[in-house]
Amino acid sequence: MKENTWVFKVLAWPEERDQIGAAIRNYNKNLKVITLDVKEILKGKDPHNDILNEDIAKLIKFCLKQIE
Repeated sequence: MKENTWVFKVLAWPEERDQIGAAIRNYNKNLKVITLDVKEILKGKDPHNDILNEDIAKLIKFCLKQIE
């Protein structure tokens, strides 16, 4: 995905929080698929259980606040 920058906007959470917020708020202008790299906050052996992760909850809350 990182090599297809004309289609995807790949940003890392939480390091690029400001850029993620701007990308979400300007989504219709960018016309790119926003992909979040969250490997920094995934914990444990089962990454499919990440929805129970407090950091993922913070990410979801942050993203939703950008479109309010």
